Amino acid sequence: GEIQLGEAINGTLSLTAPELRYTFAAEQGVNASISMSAESFDTYLILLDPSGDEVLRDDETGGGTNALINNYRFDENGDYTIVATSYNYGSGGTTGVFGDFTLLVDSFESEFIELGETVNASLDLGIANYSFEAAAGTEVTIVLDTDSFDSTLTLYQDSLQLQYSDDNGIDTDSLIGPIVLEEGGEYTLQLTSYSQDASASEYSLSLLEVVREPFSINEPKSLAFDGAPAAYAFDVSLDDLRTVDIGVTGEGVKFFLRDEYGSSYSAGASENPAPQVRNFFIADDRANYQLLVIGGADSGDATLTVAPGELLSLEVNTPMTLKFDGITTEQYLELNAPVGESLTITIQPTEPVETWYFSADIIQESSGYYAAFSGTNGESVSHTFTVPSRRSDAPYLRVYSYSEAEYTVTLTSAE
Repeated sequence: GEIQLGEAINGTLSLTAPELRYTFAAEQGVNASISMSAESFDTYLILLDPSGDEVLRDDETGGGTNALINNYRFDENGDYTIVATSYNYGSGGTTGVFGDFTLLVDSFESEFIELGETVNASLDLGIANYSFEAAAGTEVTIVLDTDSFDSTLTLYQDSLQLQYSDDNGIDTDSLIGPIVLEEGGEYTLQLTSYSQDASASEYSLSLLEVVREPFSINEPKSLAFDGAPAAYAFDVSLDDLRTVDIGVTGEGVKFFLRDEYGSSYSAGASENPAPQVRNFFIADDRANYQLLVIGGADSGDATLTVAPGELLSLEVNTPMTLKFDGITTEQYLELNAPVGESLTITIQPTEPVETWYFSADIIQESSGYYAAFSGTNGESVSHTFTVPSRRSDAPYLRVYSYSEAEYTVTLTSAE
């Protein structure tokens, strides 16, 4: 079939038609967005140029399981082909998932945002696009805050995706960067709801140029937020440390900690005037981290501190309480017990919680020992293990929880 710019077509994938193809008469230099949505299956889009060569494919950029090729600039005049299918079939499977879908080809539209600007708006149509200009070598971070929906944020240069974020901020907020923009010119931001349920939901989007300054452990760092949002980034070496304490003063200041492998750890919320994380655990194979500190127009003067921490020990028959607040999502306890002893770890909420979930690992890095267990629905969970041989380090317990809850952790003899 054929599809025109601004046209929406309803179609159906079936056993005899696991994919449908539509031609689109494109003009060179025109930008357009192609979206495919369905309620019953994971959509998949493939774009072919007039010669039949693949240009782009997409699975879930449109939020949830909906496909989106956003802001594509057609390189030549001619008939492009849009292949509308399911993820099962389009990614190389021999069978598809069938059902109704809607395909839309529309003009790409975006609002302009300046470096240093914060935009407060609502996601009326489930997707929003912003464009900005930047000089080569500019380092930026982009922050998307919302209490209304699970957000995603994507940074593009032309049609090239540079970075994607889903839940890299606090809770379900999105955070991109710090990222150095290698080339000067126009860049595009795409904002969506992961579940596409964000109609008329409010959000705040900030595009900030990153300020880099030297930083040392145990030396408080003064930060200034003079009537405008700002972002500071610091390279931090945590060699020879097992845990660290990190804190930031200042109203509405957030900080984010990332390791050299790209894994993210964050603490601090806009409603908390003094975000902090205690006893952040330093894995043996990770020493170099980056701290990103972001403040708003009303944050005023702030101070960042990083100091050596103390890894707490879980002793036999001495219960400990771990508190998770939705910001602190992982905690560590060293396990002090004789090698070879059979022990049971029990984790349970200190009070009834409607919905909660945790996962836990017992790890000894030097020996490669690893055991995992998890719990949900308010039940007490126990795991029995034998203390591995002590080498350069003692085994430790790592507990993850995204629920706001307190857990009592008890170590007892299993004999």
